[in-house]
Amino acid sequence: MSTPKDTAPPELQFSTLEIFVEDFVAVVFDRSISPTQTCWCPQWWKHAEAVFDLMALWQSFEHMHVADGPTWSARWLTLFAYPIMDRLTSPAGPFRACSPAKGHNTQPDNPGGVLPCDKPDEGLFTPR
Repeated sequence: MSTPKDTAPPELQFSTLEIFVEDFVAVVFDRSISPTQTCWCPQWWKHAEAVFDLMALWQSFEHMHVADGPTWSARWLTLFAYPIMDRLTSPAGPFRACSPAKGHNTQPDNPGGVLPCDKPDEGLFTPR
């Protein structure tokens, strides 16, 4: 008798994040690029937020297409793809200063490329 440990995980539809973005995201979500509507960076992997978002899309895609039955694609689009892609490609998103024509903008919005953070008062947060 086989147990769940004996079953191999299903083969991925896209073996890497790069392949998922190039062969799926860039094809399915193709839009006209404009700084007032849809922004994109051809070097998307240089944006930490974009990598995190696209990784979430890829992992949820791979899970849902196996585990969520025949309506998985509608659920994936409405729960994950549309909200994340709308935010990712918005004029306020991480690609706002990039374009296919100009390429990746290397100038960070904040020094060091991170949001400024002051130290909280001692003892405000306790370790878990």
